[in-house]
Amino acid sequence: MAAYVYLIHMDQKMFRAQHYLGYTSLESVDQRLKRHLQNHGARMLAAANGKGITYRVVRVWKCDNWRDARALERKLKGRKNAAQLCPVCLGIAVERNLEVSLETAMAEGIPF
Repeated sequence: MAAYVYLIHMDQKMFRAQHYLGYTSLESVDQRLKRHLQNHGARMLAAANGKGITYRVVRVWKCDNWRDARALERKLKGRKNAAQLCPVCLGIAVERNLEVSLETAMAEGIPF
């Protein structure tokens, strides 16, 4: 079963952070975003909701299973450079189809 790693860009900084990286294997990324908007999940996004800070998913990586997604999420978080992964911060237009397979990302040289 496919799983996804996703990058959320907040329109304002929360403390010093402006991004959240997460993964989901139980639902679509859109469904997971709805749960974040209902304060189910990351405390940082719940705090953003409380402060009225808007956010959106700007990048998605598709993985073969939840183990691969979790490993990629840990790898990306460990790099501590979410802004370099964020198309909004890089000035790249965000398309609705955000999903990028790992194979495509590697072939096209997309940073991850």
